[in-house]
Amino acid sequence: LLGTSYTTNADIDSLMVTTPNVYWSDLVSGSSPYQFAGISVSAGRLNALQIYDKSTPNTALSLLSGVTGNKILAQGTIADPFPGAINPIAQGTDVGFKLESKSGNTVTVWDSDPTANSDQIDHLLVYHLPQLKGAVFYVDNGFGPEAVVYDEYTYLLAWEDLPLSRSDSDYNDNIVLVKALPDRIIITNTTPVPEPATLALIGSGLVGTIFARRKKKDLSV
Repeated sequence: LLGTSYTTNADIDSLMVTTPNVYWSDLVSGSSPYQFAGISVSAGRLNALQIYDKSTPNTALSLLSGVTGNKILAQGTIADPFPGAINPIAQGTDVGFKLESKSGNTVTVWDSDPTANSDQIDHLLVYHLPQLKGAVFYVDNGFGPEAVVYDEYTYLLAWEDLPLSRSDSDYNDNIVLVKALPDRIIITNTTPVPEPATLALIGSGLVGTIFARRKKKDLSV
């Protein structure tokens, strides 16, 4: 996504969102809601992205279907568009995310709110990618390829799908690109939670190799 200038974890530390990011506030007027694009997966489990209204966290809606394996999902071209989705929740609504992770008959759901997780840790890293301003990728929201022009309000969601007791802390199990609108605000009242990993995006392709190392993310308000 970002080219070859980012080759180590330290290179992308500055891109990590360290302000609160449990809930996202969709406050801007206009007709364009959030646009989501599935980028890659690196997991033995079947992982699906969900979204929910902050006021009804137990009623989550599907955004992107479950994927598994170790692969880039698409190239983002008209011939090979990213799988995509449009935010189904009304504008002006604070939303959170969930990752539904299946292994056989076992289903685990991880929340963007760490306090809702069984292990009480943050399973979601968020990166702000203003460097993608002007980039064009094709996304299929279910109606065929559509050119999406990204801007400075672009974010990357990177998930860890294993519990703390078995976690590999790679945060590359499900990676999603989010195109927002100006003044989208990330809000939360969650207390700080230790964050065990960070993520590197390298390579001339859309998504490069992902590395992990220990790090803490500040979620204080």
